[in-house]
Amino acid sequence: MARGHPDYIKSVGYTPEGLFLEEYAIPPIWFQDDFESPVNKWWCGLGACAIVNSAVVGARTFYPYNGSGMFVIESAVGGEGRAQRTIGTFPLTTHIGVSNNFCLCDEDLYEDAVPSLVLIDLDFYTGTYRFNMVITYNPRDYNWYYGDGAVGPYVFMFNLRIQEFYWHYVKLIFDPINHQFQSFQIDHYIHDLKGINYYHILNATPAGCNLGIRCFGDVAKSAVVLIDDYKLTYGES
Repeated sequence: MARGHPDYIKSVGYTPEGLFLEEYAIPPIWFQDDFESPVNKWWCGLGACAIVNSAVVGARTFYPYNGSGMFVIESAVGGEGRAQRTIGTFPLTTHIGVSNNFCLCDEDLYEDAVPSLVLIDLDFYTGTYRFNMVITYNPRDYNWYYGDGAVGPYVFMFNLRIQEFYWHYVKLIFDPINHQFQSFQIDHYIHDLKGINYYHILNATPAGCNLGIRCFGDVAKSAVVLIDDYKLTYGES
């Protein structure tokens, strides 16, 4: 390198002097499923689910948000669709983020209830405690909620309608040290959740983590949701 210049390459997350900037850094990934593998690693408890490269819902054909594969979850008629993935418990010493991209296929297919579309259902164990957090959206009245218990109740956050047939992004950040939410993001909008405790209770179940996605169909209808790029990250700001 020329005299007076550092022998490193400037990158996102660092100043020209090489100092780390947490707010601009890309958080490390603990877990990711981009659904590029044709092998489905999620357990379908109710309804049906599959990894596909295209999906026909009604008169429309849908394609992945990224790459060549996506995850399709379809509820039973007038019932529930549920997918679950089990992994090891993530680091509990820094802020954690859970995110995915999803496509809302048709608002009218969903039950007008809470929950209706559960986009984040994180249930994890440390051997001493059980923790649970849920983010759900009602496509019929456009309300967003967070879960305040293992099976509810659900607490209203805000009202924001999102486009059906479009891909969207959701991300929940939480603090596992103080057992508190930090923020929830849907596309451009970030909702502050600082100071709000998430559900935790003494539980001796061995350490592990369950990732869940659920959808509920209206009477005589099957709800369908598409998922891509599901991630768990740590070191979030």
